[in-house]
Amino acid sequence: CDDGSACTDSDSCAGGKCAGQPISCEDGDACTLGECDPQTGCSFQAANPCFGSGVDGDLEVKGNLVLEVQATTLVGDAQPGDTALQVSGPGLFKSGDLALLIVVQGKDAGNYEIVRITNTQGATLQLAAELTHSYPSTSATRLQRIPQYNSVHVFPGGTLTVDAWDGQNGGILAFAALGGLQVDDGGFIDVTGKGFRGGAGGVGQCQNGTQGESWNGLGGNAQAANAGGGGAGFGQGD
Repeated sequence: CDDGSACTDSDSCAGGKCAGQPISCEDGDACTLGECDPQTGCSFQAANPCFGSGVDGDLEVKGNLVLEVQATTLVGDAQPGDTALQVSGPGLFKSGDLALLIVVQGKDAGNYEIVRITNTQGATLQLAAELTHSYPSTSATRLQRIPQYNSVHVFPGGTLTVDAWDGQNGGILAFAALGGLQVDDGGFIDVTGKGFRGGAGGVGQCQNGTQGESWNGLGGNAQAANAGGGGAGFGQGD
């Protein structure tokens, strides 16, 4: 039984059809990016994983540009040594994508790494290398696609930014630029005020405000700091 594709192996026949399992075009070299052609099989191109492949073309920023965030959550916990992720939104990713895996809040907050996806099978994303940190399957863990631009140029009067953090998405600007990043005088990459949210003020006499959000989560009505978030204002009568 041979399905005729150079991108599969272990071909078998079921229901009158011959089909194989997808192979991984991963040569273990972090400086190459593999892809498979059904006729010719695997081929490899130079691709520094820190700067991407340039597949998303050139980005020119001449006004206020809010970079779209494409992110999803994990279905199961991920541990050091894992080479695959179970995700709730697999359709956002394809083979060759770079992604930022990060824990935004909770006891593992701050854990992050850049991963390269070598294959997708349903809700499973295969990775080019083993994970080095732990990632819980909570809404605080995000897998965010990293656009891989050939070059990024921010012109005078241009601002590259991202939507503000809303408790689930936003707040993180991540991209790769293979050919280089140029920010002209008068151009900006600016995420000021896009991160954890500030606390609300008290409404009415004697009402305290709310602590600022932080890696520890949303704050409460307390004057003490909420880990990295500021303390609430104290309300008092006349």
